[in-house]
Amino acid sequence: MRRITVTPNVEEVTFLPEDAASGEVHAQFDLAIRYSAGDGVPKSWRKAAMWYQKAAVQGYALAQSNLGMCYAHGLGVAQSWPIALHWFQAAADQGLATAQHNLATCYEAAFGVERSDKDAAAWYRLAARQGHSGAQFKLGCFYAQGKGVLKSTEQAAHWLFAAARQGAPGALETLHIVFRQH
Repeated sequence: MRRITVTPNVEEVTFLPEDAASGEVHAQFDLAIRYSAGDGVPKSWRKAAMWYQKAAVQGYALAQSNLGMCYAHGLGVAQSWPIALHWFQAAADQGLATAQHNLATCYEAAFGVERSDKDAAAWYRLAARQGHSGAQFKLGCFYAQGKGVLKSTEQAAHWLFAAARQGAPGALETLHIVFRQH
């Protein structure tokens, strides 16, 4: 049974570390977030990565994606693109837009995989359809350039406008450039 406490001066519910230690996935993820931010506990990427790992192996997509970021950037663990990609893929396969965006970035920049604009575009598209503004921006740029997709001013405008509506940096400016070139 999960126990929770409410700190009188704080308007949030916090999971006890014992819940995390007993295998409660949400408590593990909550504790990992707290360690990564130093929120109520001393900041420790090593402990954050450990708790992300425990939640990730239970199939929790957010933990998988965050653990992938830990491995991608060497936060609390040794930097490893193969392990980062494993966790990004696991979370992306569950439909997590952030992980799909991260995986697309890996394919676009050849981080741990052979560069593939086609695969990058496919993963950006999945994340963009879920409203991920960064993926919408990148997909719009791909369509504008014909990078991994057939060049399409209409599709470029669609995705860049969607990203701009969400305030994605550079989306509106890029949209203007696309229209000037057309």
